[in-house]
Amino acid sequence: ARRERIPNVTASFGFERERSRFTETPVGTIQDADKFLTFKLSIPLPLINRKQGEIETAGAEKNAAERRRSALELAVRREVAVNLARVTSLQSALDFLEKGIIPQVQDNFDRIRKAYQLKQLDIFRFLTELERFIRTRQEYLATLHDYSQALVDLESVVGGGGAVSVN
Repeated sequence: ARRERIPNVTASFGFERERSRFTETPVGTIQDADKFLTFKLSIPLPLINRKQGEIETAGAEKNAAERRRSALELAVRREVAVNLARVTSLQSALDFLEKGIIPQVQDNFDRIRKAYQLKQLDIFRFLTELERFIRTRQEYLATLHDYSQALVDLESVVGGGGAVSVN
């Protein structure tokens, strides 16, 4: 639009030769040869079109596009931060389960099972500990699933083609 503010002026030059012949004149046949040198200049009207409306429209569209880009960038940054926080939190939960809870529950279950096999405990106590062991393993597997899904979500947000490592 800025370039179109100044009109396109075109100029052309030409040369023409024209021959004329008049046969029925009182003096007889007359022949004439004319030579024309032509110059043409074209200027569109209005003479000066400042295109202010188009320039303002283009500027507004540029500003709107920059605001949309900034908003998308902020949204992506927020989504990355949320997903990264989720991955970190689930990784901590997995570490806690793997290093603290599961070995303890496994040890308790092994002791209760041995005591039951030696007929030192009743079936009710054994089944209670078995249920606790199974619930803990289910919680671990659910957390592991959530962690894997969080990694996939994080990878899809950052657009990575390979594995995401959060350590």
